[in-house]
Amino acid sequence: MKAVYIHIPYCIKKCNYCDFTSYSLDSSPVRPEDYVVSLKRELQMWSEIRKTSDEELSTIYFGGGTPTCLSTELLGEIMNELRSLFRISSDPEITLEVNPGTINFDFAKKICKLGFNRISLGAQAFQDALLKSMGRIHTVKDIHTAVYTFRRAGLSNINIDLIYGLPGQTIKQWKESIRKAICLEADHVSTYSLHLGPSVLWGKQVDKEELVLPSEELVVQMYVEAIRILSDSGYVQYEISNFSLPHKKCRHNQVYWKNDDYLGIGAGASSHVEGFRFHNTTSLVDYCSSLDRNELPIFEKVMPNRAREISETIFMSLRMMEGLDITEFYRKFGVRIEDLYGQEINKFLRWGYLEKRGDCLRLSCKAFPVANSIFMEFV
Repeated sequence: MKAVYIHIPYCIKKCNYCDFTSYSLDSSPVRPEDYVVSLKRELQMWSEIRKTSDEELSTIYFGGGTPTCLSTELLGEIMNELRSLFRISSDPEITLEVNPGTINFDFAKKICKLGFNRISLGAQAFQDALLKSMGRIHTVKDIHTAVYTFRRAGLSNINIDLIYGLPGQTIKQWKESIRKAICLEADHVSTYSLHLGPSVLWGKQVDKEELVLPSEELVVQMYVEAIRILSDSGYVQYEISNFSLPHKKCRHNQVYWKNDDYLGIGAGASSHVEGFRFHNTTSLVDYCSSLDRNELPIFEKVMPNRAREISETIFMSLRMMEGLDITEFYRKFGVRIEDLYGQEINKFLRWGYLEKRGDCLRLSCKAFPVANSIFMEFV
């Protein structure tokens, strides 16, 4: 197992578009310090099951929620537990998701001392009006301050998250956000199209026609502009939504895209271990109660399924610019991909949506805006 994901389900305030497992600090049914006790217990139980001291861990990712809602002392407790239970590689990637409005220089220095060497900054936009409408607690000034603060503390690997397709967002604003991330010398930029679940505030407002989203044509134009501007500025697009400077690709996310094993710890976290998929309960109370009884907090367990593994391997690989290694696919599954999906592959090759170069099958640039429709053909 190469990777561990740690979910911290706390936020200062729930954003209007967010459907991740998260709770406001002031209304959470479980205190952060009690949650961390349960987190450590879950790590211990998996360590006993997996004998994790025999496995080298190369990436650790703290996501949320807002992990920086926790004190550095609590984050340190989790890191110490990981180091005591896992054999961590000599050059690990250890990422912390950060809300720009939750940190200061002292916090940044302590984070570096704890071993975090990559920050994923949830900027989302560089217009205060958009940030306010999203329900974000930070301002554009906070984004700039956060980047400078972490740089001054000695951290040299910073990702900036941006969202396009926001209600009221113009193409001019979107291009401005991308250029400002570049001006901040972000090492990595993630660009995500807005997706609304039916239970979030904005999702409900869209259903009631109280909120209007940008047209599909405008959203596609925003995506195309992101590729153009970032590419022209020296960023390499290595995955549909992700761009990096040389040698700054996110190693943790590549574990997901390559369908490798990873362990998810925390309420709402998911795992992929030896073909099995596990999903933890999203309820904080149930999560902690299960671990108090020395039971793993698994809400759903999906058995290995060869057909599903094949489909997931195909569309996850096609998300990456390096594409799908046809020889490796045959080695893993004992069947040629052409024998399974020859008709679909030939169709997309003919339409110019797929390219075949040697043993590599990959999406063309033309296919990026309609990638999800292409992926559905392999499910």
